[in-house]
Amino acid sequence: MGWKPPQFPTEDHPDWNPDDPYADPVALLEHRELMVRQKFVKQEKAKVQPCCCACAPAPATATATAQ
Repeated sequence: MGWKPPQFPTEDHPDWNPDDPYADPVALLEHRELMVRQKFVKQEKAKVQPCCCACAPAPATATATAQ
């Protein structure tokens, strides 16, 4: 009898109609929640995952100038 995390839907509401979004207000709100949740997940993944080499610091090289 432990704690279970909430289960969020991964698909749109079955009554969601993109051609007429205001036909079913519940489907509209659930669709918006889904889009926001997916956006937040993408942002958090971008924070965790390493990106390309352009943002990584350049390796330090020993450059001695001889005179």
